[in-house]
Amino acid sequence: MTFCGITGKAFNHSEETMSTSKNRVGKKKAFTLIELLVVIAIIAILASILFPVFARARENARRASCLSNLKQIGLGIAMYTQDYDEKLVSYAYPPPVQGSPGNYGWQVALMPYVKSTQLFVCPSATKISTGSSSCDPTFVSTTSLGAGSYGYNYTYLGNYIRNSSTGNLNVLNDVSLAAVSKPSETVMANEITGLNGLGPTYPPSLWTNTTPSNISSCNTTSGIYIPGTKSLGDQNGLWHFDGTNVVFVDGHAKWMKYSQLKDYDGNGSADNGWYIANGSLGK
Repeated sequence: MTFCGITGKAFNHSEETMSTSKNRVGKKKAFTLIELLVVIAIIAILASILFPVFARARENARRASCLSNLKQIGLGIAMYTQDYDEKLVSYAYPPPVQGSPGNYGWQVALMPYVKSTQLFVCPSATKISTGSSSCDPTFVSTTSLGAGSYGYNYTYLGNYIRNSSTGNLNVLNDVSLAAVSKPSETVMANEITGLNGLGPTYPPSLWTNTTPSNISSCNTTSGIYIPGTKSLGDQNGLWHFDGTNVVFVDGHAKWMKYSQLKDYDGNGSADNGWYIANGSLGK
């Protein structure tokens, strides 16, 4: 009997121990409020670090796509020059008589070679105007002016001039490749906003120009877009980290800061060295 009693006690003690262990295993420890706050804070810190990195990576991808556009435009211009006695494309093609229909931009002249209006739209460009093509860097015309996100160096590489006998602005003034002394250092086209023209880019000497007659209607109080400076420099596209993609006369393309583009000599003062085709400013 004693043996049985001892055995029974031992058995009961074993059952109690197993029951206690099960209860301990069955209990789940929850996170405290402080632990949850710490986890949330860590996630927020990681997000603040990673999100700008992801945004920059996306913008780098768009910049690369934009650069590819300009390289293909450069190839289109190279083919154009082969067909037109090594004459570069002009910014615009004048009508037979000033003021009559028929004026079209440089992008129209390139359509037989590039065969796509999308090449003239930078992926980072945003439409500024809801009602006017003159304020829209995504507008590309196949019949008139409107070169989308890219402006041609019309000041030095091709524009139309005044007819000496009639006084009309209807004489084509295109430039030959032979006239460009350093094609690898002469800007042919870069990114624009469309705020001051449907296809030109301006040299640095004009960036601070605030002459009312040269400013687009987008830059007036009645316009849709009112930049702070209201100058021709507002034509510069600033979608890619304070710089622009550029295609040069020799066909190569690269990204440059505007601080570089306005200072060819590197002496701290603005000059038109990257835009001038005739050999001045050290070229």
